[in-house]
Amino acid sequence: MQLAHLNWQEAEKVLADPETLVVIPVGSTEQHGQHLPIGTDAVLATRVAEDLAERIDGTVLPTLSYGYKSKPLSGGGPLFPGTIDMNGVTVI
Repeated sequence: MQLAHLNWQEAEKVLADPETLVVIPVGSTEQHGQHLPIGTDAVLATRVAEDLAERIDGTVLPTLSYGYKSKPLSGGGPLFPGTIDMNGVTVI
């Protein structure tokens, strides 16, 4: 179950239960070469979170699609259009 797909009345019922388990997917928005979209990390994190939530009867919160600075030495970097990176303190 994805919280973002519920209306506020449905969300209230789900979140009012102290036994509710939530999963927060985290995946950066950054370049992945010319063959993959910039949202690849977030898409994969969301799918894994959905699978986990199904197994534990949990709720998936909206994906946090920002990450720590993409490093040029690892093939990334902020110069690629669409890459969103933040300082570590901001992410935390």
